Amino acid sequence: MWNMKNIVLSILTMFLWTGCADFLEEKSQSEVHPSTVTEMEKILQSNAYCDETESRLFNYKTDIFTDDVESQAVVTYNKETVKDQQRWLFAWDPEMFNDAGGGSDVSFWADPYKKIMGCNIVIDYIEEMDGDETRKNYLQGEAYALRGYYYLYLINFFAKPYNEVEPSIEPGIPLKLSSGVVEVYPKRNTVGEVYAQITEDLQRGAELMKENVYVDGLSLLRMNYLAAYAFLTRVYLYEEDWDNVIRYADSVLLKKNDLLDLNEAGTFSVYDNGYQNEVLWMNNLNDSRDTPTGELGILYPFTASIDLQNVYASDQAGNTIDIRGNMGAENTSATNAYLLRGNYWDRETNIRYPFVAGVDKCHRGYYGGGIRTAEVYLNRAEAYIAKYKETGEASFGAAALADLNELRRHRFQPGYVEASLNDYANADELMAFYFRERRRELASEGNHRWFDLRRTGMPQLIHVFNMTGGGTQRYILQQGDARYVLPIPEAVLEQNPNLR
Repeated sequence: MWNMKNIVLSILTMFLWTGCADFLEEKSQSEVHPSTVTEMEKILQSNAYCDETESRLFNYKTDIFTDDVESQAVVTYNKETVKDQQRWLFAWDPEMFNDAGGGSDVSFWADPYKKIMGCNIVIDYIEEMDGDETRKNYLQGEAYALRGYYYLYLINFFAKPYNEVEPSIEPGIPLKLSSGVVEVYPKRNTVGEVYAQITEDLQRGAELMKENVYVDGLSLLRMNYLAAYAFLTRVYLYEEDWDNVIRYADSVLLKKNDLLDLNEAGTFSVYDNGYQNEVLWMNNLNDSRDTPTGELGILYPFTASIDLQNVYASDQAGNTIDIRGNMGAENTSATNAYLLRGNYWDRETNIRYPFVAGVDKCHRGYYGGGIRTAEVYLNRAEAYIAKYKETGEASFGAAALADLNELRRHRFQPGYVEASLNDYANADELMAFYFRERRRELASEGNHRWFDLRRTGMPQLIHVFNMTGGGTQRYILQQGDARYVLPIPEAVLEQNPNLR
């Protein structure tokens, strides 16, 4: 029933794609001989879903490329070596993932493909398992939706943005749709082909999950059809298919339209246990908070930029305060340097580095890269504004503001004054207001800022690196720069010359 040779060959094929020397060490698939749907479900959970470390890639690892982050001349937990490694990313250096630069790092390429392989194993073999058909269909739906999710990140890491190219001819990334060996050196599919596959996977996965619910109350750590629909709003947003953005947003918000009211929430994260009103899906949950080691320590030399902080002070509704930018509680029990709820704090020097709550919500270990209703409201609002701009029909602008006001009511202190269409001279002004709101709400979440910069003209960015010993180095990413596409690591290119 189960051909173990196929799994081994699949792992070897993925090894050739990634050039990741330790990939063969992750061989949980080859250590099990599943025959039941229960055993296959365990394979799905361990090989298609992310663990805490892997999930960071799908959450905030591209922030260092954006205008949301700036450099500080600070050493925290002896992380100066790490700071120097991160400098290659901060400078958008083409050698950032190679030994000649920041050090060999294939994670941006390898991690999504490893998870895609886990999805493919479930898709290919689930029907051969003994067990309930409804449950098998649901698991297959999860695998399809997750595969679409991973490809959405890969194509936005390693190809030009969909709306800036001719998708039918622009090189994208290879599609691997089977767990078996297809070709040793796969070629790139076009951007259009990859997006078509993403859409197909998310749609097929959503329908399978919607029609085959096998247990009530599945954890938010498991993919579900509403989350798949929500991801489709993101896909269609990137394609500028406004009608389908609205269509799928309606499908989500008719079933779940909750938003967390920050006036009532005793939390600093919309993903925190007990406050997940608006969460549709979480990629990973980590309950180890406020630890002074690991990723939190690594990020200390890079803090939220003044530019981002200023955005939280803009578009105030009368005299009311945007709570997202006003969460500054301090952890006085810190023994050295902690990422606090409102600040980076180096206790040894008593220097505090501002860190707004919008970013903070994603760095306190609550979760890693998911999707929630707030994004769905925003995606639909952008689609309405685009249609307002195209047609001149004020009703579209009003519909966009209805979504934005609904979100902002849950983010501002009492006394919030709704924005009105009369506040904006034209659709362009309204769109600029929208993007400021989007930036505030989705800061340091889901790699949104980097992807949004890519699809909105790839503007010029300037980074200033503050050296600990004094002095600065200025780096410029020009408008439309080719470096808005991440470089495929040399270790990957050496394994597959067809990717060059």
